[in-house]
Amino acid sequence: MGVPVVTLPGETFSSRHSLAFLTVAGAEGCVARDPAHYVELAAGWATDRERLAAFRREIRPRMAAGPLCDGARLAGYLAAALREEVRRAQR
Repeated sequence: MGVPVVTLPGETFSSRHSLAFLTVAGAEGCVARDPAHYVELAAGWATDRERLAAFRREIRPRMAAGPLCDGARLAGYLAAALREEVRRAQR
């Protein structure tokens, strides 16, 4: 946490992990639309020290306060989703 990760989501589940984490953290500015945009974002982060410093100050507390770092809440959501899938399978 604290270093921006630029991602280019693809079609597979594994290629979309970063998208999910960045969206929950409110860091959509790190999500590229296409390969050229990926390069643009990465270069932008690498050359804008003030923006990078602000990101580093803000992202850790934002992540820590969010649902991905709230184990009990995340477990509750997962349990509810699993119960719903079991109900669907039993129909």
